[in-house]
Amino acid sequence: MRHEDDHYRVLGVARDAGTPEIRRAYRRLARQHHPDHDPRPESHERFRALAGAYAALNDPARRARYDRAMRPARPYTRPVRAAGSTLRGVLELSAREAQLAAVTPLTLTTTHGAVIVLPVGLRDGDEVTLHAGADTMLLTVRVHPAGKT
Repeated sequence: MRHEDDHYRVLGVARDAGTPEIRRAYRRLARQHHPDHDPRPESHERFRALAGAYAALNDPARRARYDRAMRPARPYTRPVRAAGSTLRGVLELSAREAQLAAVTPLTLTTTHGAVIVLPVGLRDGDEVTLHAGADTMLLTVRVHPAGKT
C-alpha cells in the first residue's frame, strides 16, 4: 500500500485516534499545505489527499467501512466435516444493516460469486438455514449496537 493510500498516515494520526485528534491534525496540516499558502507545485495534490483522508475518517460510518476494508484478508480454509453435517456461522450486522434487513431482503455475495438472498425481517438471534447442493449452513444473526462495528 502506498503512503498516500493510508488515511491515518496522511493525517499523521494513530489508528485509534479519536475524532477531535483527527480534526486537529487535519486543520494543522491543511493550513500548512493549503495551495494559497504553499507555493510548491505538489501542494494541490497534498491538500487533496488531506481532504480525502479527513472526509473518510471524520464520518464514523465511512471510517468503519474504511477500517474494515483495510484489514488484511484472512485466508479461507474449508472446514473438514463429516458428510451430512451442518456448517454453522454468524452473520454480523451493524444496527443500520439490521434496520435495512427488517424491511428489505438482504443480498450477500460470497467470495466465490454465489448470491444469497436473505428474507425480510431478520433480527438479532434469528437463525437462517442455507442449502447449496449437499451443503447446509446455519447462520445465527448478531446485531452490533449502534456505534459498534
